[in-house]
Amino acid sequence: MLKNFFLLAIRNYMRNKAFVVINVLGLGIAIGCCIVAYLNFMFDADYNKMHVNHESIYKVNISRYIKDRLQNYSISPISLAPAMSTEIAGIDRIVRYSRTGSPIRYETPNKEVKIFDVNVAFADKEFLRMFTFPLKWGDPASFEDEGKILLTEETSKKFFGDNNPVGESISLFNDEGVAKVFIVGGVFKKIPMNNIVYFESLTLYPNYLKHYKINELDWKVWAGATFLQVSNPAKVKEIEASLARYKDIQNKSREDWKIERYYIQSLKAFTKDSRDLWANYVGSSSHPASVIAPAIMAILILLLACFNFINTAIAISNKRLKEIGIRKVLGGHRRSLVIQFLGENFLICFLALLVSLLVGAFLIEEWQKMWAYEMISNHFLESLGVWVFLSVTLIFTAIVSALYPALYISSFNPIQVLKGSVKFSGNSSLSRTLLVLQFSISLISLISSVVFTQNAHFQNDFEYGYNKEELILVPTGSYANLEIIKKSLENNPGVIQMTSTSNHISWGSITRTATYVDQKAEVRMFNLYTNYCGIMDIKLVKGRDFTPEFEASDLNKSAIINESLVKEYGWDDPIGKTIVIDTLSLTVVGVVKDFYQSLWTDLMPMVFRTVPTDQLTTLIVKGDKNNLLGLNEQIKKEWEKLIPNSPYSGMLQVQSYEEATTVNKNILKIFNFLTIVAIFLSIVALYTLISLNILKRTKEVGIRKALGASSLSINNMIGKPFFIMLAVASLFGGAIGYYLSVMLLDSVWKIHIIVNIVSVLLPIIIMLSLAYATLSLKVFNTLSKNPISSLRYE
Repeated sequence: MLKNFFLLAIRNYMRNKAFVVINVLGLGIAIGCCIVAYLNFMFDADYNKMHVNHESIYKVNISRYIKDRLQNYSISPISLAPAMSTEIAGIDRIVRYSRTGSPIRYETPNKEVKIFDVNVAFADKEFLRMFTFPLKWGDPASFEDEGKILLTEETSKKFFGDNNPVGESISLFNDEGVAKVFIVGGVFKKIPMNNIVYFESLTLYPNYLKHYKINELDWKVWAGATFLQVSNPAKVKEIEASLARYKDIQNKSREDWKIERYYIQSLKAFTKDSRDLWANYVGSSSHPASVIAPAIMAILILLLACFNFINTAIAISNKRLKEIGIRKVLGGHRRSLVIQFLGENFLICFLALLVSLLVGAFLIEEWQKMWAYEMISNHFLESLGVWVFLSVTLIFTAIVSALYPALYISSFNPIQVLKGSVKFSGNSSLSRTLLVLQFSISLISLISSVVFTQNAHFQNDFEYGYNKEELILVPTGSYANLEIIKKSLENNPGVIQMTSTSNHISWGSITRTATYVDQKAEVRMFNLYTNYCGIMDIKLVKGRDFTPEFEASDLNKSAIINESLVKEYGWDDPIGKTIVIDTLSLTVVGVVKDFYQSLWTDLMPMVFRTVPTDQLTTLIVKGDKNNLLGLNEQIKKEWEKLIPNSPYSGMLQVQSYEEATTVNKNILKIFNFLTIVAIFLSIVALYTLISLNILKRTKEVGIRKALGASSLSINNMIGKPFFIMLAVASLFGGAIGYYLSVMLLDSVWKIHIIVNIVSVLLPIIIMLSLAYATLSLKVFNTLSKNPISSLRYE
């Protein structure tokens, strides 16, 4: 019996090759998309689960008021951990964590010098007992030696290739160019990227204090993070309440920057909130939109493929009506017919699952190319969770797409079937509903593609309010290095102008509180040198710029502010007003037009001030934009010749915006791929239903043609009910596509296009045009036949 069912299935597949290929590929691509979405979702869901103690790790954060808004910060005082360890009970372990970018130098036995900027983490000795970072080489106990440093596998490869570097010596340089020699104590195994604590090398916290000359008892100095391990969750609230005793101590040390409270978060909660915390020097989780959007789109594509399967499965069953009738007349039970059709359709779903493994592997590889780090592994079949997911997906797909056709087809009366009075017209309520849903989903995808294409063009052409096209920024690490490289470029004909800064647009600024009388404002402060605004082409709307003639009088006494700060204070004439930042009183000498630092942030109040030259660490070079890459290469060669102990990290100003460009490209790739799949499946479904409709109306079409009806009138007659359905889909899909696009734009960007009527109407016109072309093609093929054949039909 099973053999007979199997042979019938094979025979049916051979007769309907197009049906099999379309649905196996359609479902295969859809399930492949679901595999990627599932792995992407699990990457986010498994954040920090590599750490054995992840459920008992907590983090101390602070909150302070900015006007009437409570803002949370990831930092904590460097003196907090030592005080807590001796004064508060219930804490199993406490660890301070700070991170810096520092040059590391290694000289090979062949005298080859390798220098790279490395992300160096400093942590207290309990760090490797609190967090789980297995070693590939070396002994974890070496971490407790101040003279040892541990490297990640990727960092080790940069310096030592595939060799075991344990025992090798490397030099770590601080901001002043002073080197400390470390012995490599170990190399970590590859660290998963869904781990909130990111670093490239690790050494003890006392090295941070000594290397950067920090007083451990100074409450004004911040640690990047303070982590706690508390085995008894009931104790956490008590510990948090005990932290209140340190609030006054902290506020007395920084009266200009008073905190409101200390609070404790679990590692899981911190990971979730990490993107919203200010001064977060630990790490952050995936953007919620990057997790939710692929999952939603994958589910919609899977439903689309299932709906297409239902329609086409019912359609081809029209050819098997006599087989069904004869089997029932000869005593066949409906149950056996259901099992047969369900088995045939389930087999197609299973074949689609096999195809999805190949599609999934391809899509994962393409997904990985979109990001700078490995999010999901191509070895996904090694995960038990993936197999469970695939099994559930197969069952879901089979039930949704295969069960209804099997029940529906087996329900007909055999006498009516054999008399030929049963025909599938493609106009059933289910078929119409599925078509509306299919085109709605396709329209949602197409609207998203159009919106994000428009947004990419808008952001590429966006005016930030300064000239970013002619600038090279060169981080030097110290003023000594800055002076060396600056002097070497003074006679370079490609250099138009140069200036120096400590903070730079799009590269980094300091958050401070500015006070005017009793008004406070949170500002972004830039410490810089003369002519900065002029070189950056930031438009001055009032007052003057910092220029060499006022250098002495402006130093730590004058400020240039932006229009946002003027609005914040409600000033009519800001020139001559005095604001206080920390202990400095600064007189406003100029106002610049608002400019944007990035597409991720809104306009903020900003303050420029000049500082002593020894605080300047970044050189800004202005050159001809047509030869900027060549000039950057010249600067790099000068750097490598004059400053051999530090890697060159200069870049074009426009390169600091590459992340935004990459995000745009990746979003477009995702939506364009899904849109192509969705439209293809929808057009196939429409073609199938039109074919069924024409099949039932074959004689009518033949008579109309014989009586002289035009092709256009027949086209409109057949297409009218379908275009009513598409009109409903346009309203439904257009509304959802609009709101979904707005929601996604708002979740990713602060600066983006306003979605307008064109963004919705254009996709609707495209979809209706494709639908009309599909209808016309089928009707043309039908009308090209001799009408006599149509009249003889049946």
